[in-house]
Amino acid sequence: MSIKYVYGFDLGGTFLKLRFYLVDGMKELFSKKVSLDEANKNCFIRAIAGFVEEIKKEFKVKKEEAIAGLGAPGIYAPRSGVVIDNAPNCPWVVGEPLAQDLSNELDLRVYHGNDAKLFALAEALMGAGKLYKVVAFLGLGTGVGGGIVKNGQLDLGAWGYAGELGHISFDVFNGRPCACGNKGCLEAYAGTDGICKTLETEISSLRAPSKEAKELAGCGDSRRIVKEVFTLARDDDQAAKNAVLSLGAHLGMGIQNILITHNPDIIVIGGSISNDLDMITDDIKHYLKNMDQKCLWENLVITKSHRSDDGGALGAALYALQKYEESVK
Repeated sequence: MSIKYVYGFDLGGTFLKLRFYLVDGMKELFSKKVSLDEANKNCFIRAIAGFVEEIKKEFKVKKEEAIAGLGAPGIYAPRSGVVIDNAPNCPWVVGEPLAQDLSNELDLRVYHGNDAKLFALAEALMGAGKLYKVVAFLGLGTGVGGGIVKNGQLDLGAWGYAGELGHISFDVFNGRPCACGNKGCLEAYAGTDGICKTLETEISSLRAPSKEAKELAGCGDSRRIVKEVFTLARDDDQAAKNAVLSLGAHLGMGIQNILITHNPDIIVIGGSISNDLDMITDDIKHYLKNMDQKCLWENLVITKSHRSDDGGALGAALYALQKYEESVK
């Protein structure tokens, strides 16, 4: 019997986004967001098992009719089936064979991939990049994830690790420390903590920073800071404007590296700052125009994500379908 349904599971630090699709047309039939009471594998498996059981009852799904895809943080090793590194915001996943454990619990084929890379696949196939052959995705949040999709397939390299775009490094010796353990990564400047640190630096460099900027930097809420620094910048606050300018420059440096190595048609930017992308696009392009290789950037499209709400789960589902089709050829 052919696959009729596909589940998409997207694991965040403290939550799960769960989707259920009809394969024909990838029509979403059911969705749910679940908070994890505890950050561990048992809680994770219980939450997904409860969702799948709910779906089976509602839609009368037979075992042989469905498969599932899982997107989770960290560097996933396809050959060993575990996350091997770089999941600072969800450390319990490291070393865990999540797909195999889920498969055993659910009696269902489960295919696992890095969450940001699967988001890239969703954007490439059913989002902002669907009209382009080579799509690069950057997801800016607490961390910076990314992925490269070429001709509808994720470019994962020889061992499955390629596309860690948030860890392109500008200065491995003297750059800012990154949560991955290296220095000078894009994430250290364009992730949530990086933007907060830049604002603090810009405030300290000014003789008379505004009261609003100092209050924002000292509020202790990184998500609020990242959201409101753009508001302050629009209101002509100097420290905020400098911080946003720095963000645009560092994204420009990161994108320059992506252009040189992958030559994409389009850069899709998602995550917490994508709604303010208009404020940094010119800064990014200004940086890129300093490149001698005009052919790499003159036709480049830079745009915000079209799948901001469901990209992780949708990408997981699409990836599962691709891997299943490969396995039955």
